[in-house]
This record gives sequence, C-alpha cells and structure tokens, in this order.
Amino acid sequence: MVSRVITLTTDFGGSDTYVAAMKGVLLSLVPDIQIVDVTHEIDAQDIWGGAYSVSTLMGLFPTDTIHIVVVDPGVGSDRKGMILETEHGLYVAPDNGVLTPLLDREPIRAVSIANPEVMRPVVSATFHGRDVFAPAAGHLAMGEPLSNFGEPIDKPVRLGLWEVERGDGWVRGRIVHIDRFGNAVTNLDRRDAPMEEEVEVSVASTTARGVRRTYADVGEGEVLALVGSQETVEISVRGGSASEQLDLRRGDQVEMRWWIA
Repeated sequence: MVSRVITLTTDFGGSDTYVAAMKGVLLSLVPDIQIVDVTHEIDAQDIWGGAYSVSTLMGLFPTDTIHIVVVDPGVGSDRKGMILETEHGLYVAPDNGVLTPLLDREPIRAVSIANPEVMRPVVSATFHGRDVFAPAAGHLAMGEPLSNFGEPIDKPVRLGLWEVERGDGWVRGRIVHIDRFGNAVTNLDRRDAPMEEEVEVSVASTTARGVRRTYADVGEGEVLALVGSQETVEISVRGGSASEQLDLRRGDQVEMRWWIA
C-alpha cells in the first residue's frame, strides 16, 4: 500500500529553505502524498530534543505513515542513515540516537540507507535531509521493500541517559523535556507510577509524596508529581514553574520509591 502521509521533524527552523527543499524532493517522487510538519523548531543539533518529539507522537498517526526525523550534527560522517520499522509506522533518520524512544517499544527491524538508487544522484556532505532521507522516504512511499535500502542494523545507537533503571521498590529515570509551562517531563512511564500515596518522587533536593491525578490535587505553589498527557510522570508546581522554582534541567535524575505507611 502506498503511504499517504509523511511527517517531517527537524531542527532546520523556518527562516531558510531547507524544509522546502525536502518537500520538493518528496513531491517530485510522490506528488499525491500528504506532508505534515511536526516541528522544525527543535534546538539546533539537539538530538535529545528530537528524541523527545518522536516519543510524543507514537501511535497517533495512521500505521502506514512515514516519519522523517532529521537532527543530524554528524551529517557527512560515518554515521549511518536508518529506516526503523515499527508497528505504528516507518521512521527515516540518522542512526544517532534520535529514535531511542522507539527502540524500547520493540521495533520490528532496522536497516541502513546505503543503496545509491534510493538517494539523489549527487549527495551533499552537509544536507542528507534533502539528498538521503527525503528520497528514501519517497521510495518507501512508492512501495520499495526495505531489503532494497541496505543491510540490517542489529544495534541502533541509543541515548544512554534515556534508559530507566528498576529495582526492588524503586525506579530511576531522567527529566527529558522542560515544557513552556516549566513542567519537567520524565521518561518514567505511567506503568511505573502507581496512583497511590505510598510513593515518593524525588528530584534535585525535593520530594513529592504520591502521584497525583490533577494539578488541583495540591495547594497553590506546591510541588507535585502527576502523569501528564504523554503518559509519563511529570514534576510540576501548581500555578508556577517547576523548572524555575526547583532549578530543574533536562538530564536531571528522578527517582520514585514505594514505601509502606
């Protein structure tokens, strides 16, 4: 089946023509596709930011969607281009860790993008988004089998700090995103977070008791942990900014422990 939707997630911004160039390549190959701009405002070369953006959209698009993700500080080096096949779509990206959140959701397979026939005739060393990833996605949309793109990748690159550690009565993760409201989004899944009082969530020098359902479950200005819209644990301050009040940063460690009252 020909894919009808291709999404674009990049750090290219909106002031240059990079995004338009990628769209031109795609439309030249597959004129009737629908292109969805997820965001082009990821901070420049911020692989963590790209990985977080990828994690927020899993399962929301049709399962035959092709997602292009280009945050690529290693462009032109020996890092590989990759296609990741999952149950909820195909992802085309550099193999640099930007697809780390998907690797924990049992991807079906990963292959390299190595066949010159699925690239533009001349490949720039500085713009693989246009010359490698966009044409590869176009060929996927036209029904090209994964076996024609390259060799299997057995161990795609992962972002080490994205890993979650689990023990007897505790789980430990990281803040992976600070949103515009100052909420600190973690990589702890809601399945790690019993909605009970018998839990303590610690970050920096602060501990919140319990995992709450809404901001209104605590008083104004109080720190709380709750499961946010991305189904992960967030550290928040009712009516304020957790990042400012607690001096939180992406990468800070978050620990959740169970205890008996």
